[in-house]
Amino acid sequence: MKGYWRLACCFSFLPFLCPANPSFTPLSQTSSHHFFGQHCSSSEKTALLQLKRDLSAAKPESSIPLQPSSGSLLTSWKPNTDCCSWESVNCHEVTKHVIGLNLSGHNLSSLVNSIKFLNLPYLERLNLVNCKIGEIPSFVQKLGGLVELDLSINKIHGKVPKWIWLLESLAYLNLSNNFLDGFEAPPSAPFLSSLTSLDLTCNLIEGSIPTLPISISFLSLAKNNLTGEIPVSLCSLSNLTILDACYNYMSGQIPKCLEVLGDTLIVLNLRKNRFSGLMPWKFTKECSLKTLNLYANQLTGKIPMSLKHCKRLQVLDLGDNQINDTFPFWLGVLPDLRVLILQSNSLRGPIGEPLTSNDFPMLQILDLSSNYFTGNLPLDYFAIWKSMRIKLNGSQMYMGSYYYREWMSITSKGQRMDDINILTIFNVVHLVGNLLWLDMDVGRLWELPLVTSCFGVPRDALSLEMFRQTTLGLLILCCDVSGLLDAWLISPFTRAPLCGYFHLYTKHKRVSFVAKFELSIVS
Repeated sequence: MKGYWRLACCFSFLPFLCPANPSFTPLSQTSSHHFFGQHCSSSEKTALLQLKRDLSAAKPESSIPLQPSSGSLLTSWKPNTDCCSWESVNCHEVTKHVIGLNLSGHNLSSLVNSIKFLNLPYLERLNLVNCKIGEIPSFVQKLGGLVELDLSINKIHGKVPKWIWLLESLAYLNLSNNFLDGFEAPPSAPFLSSLTSLDLTCNLIEGSIPTLPISISFLSLAKNNLTGEIPVSLCSLSNLTILDACYNYMSGQIPKCLEVLGDTLIVLNLRKNRFSGLMPWKFTKECSLKTLNLYANQLTGKIPMSLKHCKRLQVLDLGDNQINDTFPFWLGVLPDLRVLILQSNSLRGPIGEPLTSNDFPMLQILDLSSNYFTGNLPLDYFAIWKSMRIKLNGSQMYMGSYYYREWMSITSKGQRMDDINILTIFNVVHLVGNLLWLDMDVGRLWELPLVTSCFGVPRDALSLEMFRQTTLGLLILCCDVSGLLDAWLISPFTRAPLCGYFHLYTKHKRVSFVAKFELSIVS
């Protein structure tokens, strides 16, 4: 029962990682090729018609399409027509051999054991998503030319078979959202293979990360039960561009050798594990990282200054660790940094004035909450963070041949909201839980491009004009991600808490009114 609950949890976040390899287009999203003249092979048509008969002979409830449009999936499979024109069948443009087959959404649970051989010798792409097969079909190992195989969402139990590594042409393998718990006798050393993309997201895999083929470039082991340390053998995967092992139970130090992959690695996501120790990396100027997510571990020490060499970095999440450092002002030189999350650490000291008028030019989300920052919060930062005035367009962050969705956590009113899709949030500055004072001319309040913040006024501020002329220092004690903010603030004059309700929007041009300690900013 535990496994079923875990699977449902994973479904709620689908797609957590979505390979978008141009060479792999789901057959459900493509139309069949229609040809004139030469038709498909008669033996391949016979094999497909036999498969249709097997499906039709199964129990009436055994073919349950996921989408209404796939209800007539096999009705076009007729003996007197060219199989290259059939739905969910793809043929080679020149040879007319069947190279792609999509049976997603059809219940094959009663057929998977009876299909000993699928006479489609030129098949390259096989999509069996959500076919309730319960195990990896044995006939797959006889498909010598298979390049792309998708067996996700199938309630597959047991272990990943060792013969899967012996499929010489297999480049893309998706086994995500199943109940796999390990690997059959994995090789003891990195080995040759054609496999470049391996997705095992949302399974029950236990133990340590196994030895993998050196050809791997995309590896997702997210949301499993992995334990132990990251093996040094992982550093030998010189083609690795995306590594996601978040939501596991791995521990120990993150190996220093991962810095060797810095020139090729685009995404490193080790969020929510139990890693400890320092971050000893020394990235070079060739660093290719776009996302570094180490949220919710037990990391200590300082933020590696070599990160300033990662000029393509867009997301840096080091929140909920034990990092003891000061504000990393030197990250302001990164031209593409959009998300900086340092919440719940032991960062201390002043934030300080920006070094240049172009610091953090693309920053849209900043979370420094629950640290020990002190001193004044320079208003100049808000003036130069022009990107916070621009609404995110909601498109994915494309990274080579893959796209990757980044997630974050926000604590609001004592409640933590995990796995919020960053691409759905506009602009966030979260500073709660520090000892920061905001020295500002309230007449410039329109410059603040914030979604979450809290401001207050002195008790004797009876008019907007008085309020505009007053330079305030306010201790920010609370924050919220909703539109209406409950605020308890301390006035520098009385040191007494002030209570109010504040509306703050990202696109605003003027202060509309101040009355009864209520401030409303409208566009």
